[in-house]
Amino acid sequence: MKPIILSTRHLWATVLLFIVLDATAQINLPKVRIPAKDKKETPPAQTPAATPSPATTPSTPSPAPPVPAVTKPGRPMPGGNANANAPAAPKEPVELDFSSTPTTPAIAFYDLLDRYMEYNPTNGELRIDGLHASFLPQKTTKGTPANYSEYNNPILSVDVVEVTKNELKGTLYFKAELEIIPFYKMKLFNDARNLDKYPYFVKIFEGQYELRFKAGSKHFYTFPFSVSKKSNPDVYAPVKDMYFANGLWSQWGYVEFLDEDFTFKTYHTTQDAKIKNQNGWNETRNYEFTMKLYLNGKIVGYHELNGDHQLEKQQLNTEVGHWIINGGAFMRPGSTDLLTRKDLPDGSYHVDVEVIRPDLPGGKEIQQFSFVMKGGQPVSDPRADRNLNKDPLTLVEQGTKLFYVKRSK
Repeated sequence: MKPIILSTRHLWATVLLFIVLDATAQINLPKVRIPAKDKKETPPAQTPAATPSPATTPSTPSPAPPVPAVTKPGRPMPGGNANANAPAAPKEPVELDFSSTPTTPAIAFYDLLDRYMEYNPTNGELRIDGLHASFLPQKTTKGTPANYSEYNNPILSVDVVEVTKNELKGTLYFKAELEIIPFYKMKLFNDARNLDKYPYFVKIFEGQYELRFKAGSKHFYTFPFSVSKKSNPDVYAPVKDMYFANGLWSQWGYVEFLDEDFTFKTYHTTQDAKIKNQNGWNETRNYEFTMKLYLNGKIVGYHELNGDHQLEKQQLNTEVGHWIINGGAFMRPGSTDLLTRKDLPDGSYHVDVEVIRPDLPGGKEIQQFSFVMKGGQPVSDPRADRNLNKDPLTLVEQGTKLFYVKRSK
């Protein structure tokens, strides 16, 4: 038999055929990787890290920041935002040693009557921020320092309680830092991760309420107020029903000596459901007013006199839904000189305030506030005197520069 001799052309054709068959097999057959028993794979070279990488954990999307409710234009949002990386507050509350403070704690009366407590009459949102607390306990019951500024441990709080039903409507939490002894500045504590427990506001409507301030679990101060409703029958009204806070604002005024000048101030508001815009509900309403100071029934000062030494009406700018401080210095009769502390001898005084109010029955509002001067300063009202006040929950904390005077008429 003769051997088969292939030409170079036939040889290359045969090789090409085997290549094609092998490629076809690789395309149609699944790949199965069988590791070699005797050979180890060498991983690619890597640059060693400075520190070991942490184990990978499933990521959790960050919560969206809360959308603040409508509030007065220009008012700052509450401070004291919780650190997003801070651990959650402990489950057990920190208890405080109330014997570690020289007297009972209280909330500054000026702050409560000023606009640090803000109520939105269009949506019922109550916000509280920037209050001052006096004489907070310095230690816990375990003997450790009371840390009121700890972000993840809010040990100051206020319960908003509907009194008639004894129903808790919500709780706000605060951190605090020492400002001027013995006063701490309280700032609202809020946590975007847990708004159910640490909200920005409490929503309330008609009813009788109390703010019950607590340090740890102990209730140390109470502020009562009410909310009433007014309606606008206009079908085109931007807000049909509006809600207004009332209470101690209309019952108190205060004496203050600014650079030794006698000043007297009171609180006023407008409660009107006829507004133009629900986002600008705090519209301004302007009225005229006069104030007169009497000593033992005789006029000894006016706010204010004109160039002819005649009593001159002044402008009172109120806001819908807000209680505004109003007043100022007084002039001596027959002079434009300001009345000073040395011009006020010991005796019984009263201030008459008359506001021209076409929106009220009778077209005016008349208030009278009575006080006694002794030794160059007003005698504190019994509710503001820590030696006379028998109920620390209702103390009028006036500090040392203001003298609160209760309305007598």
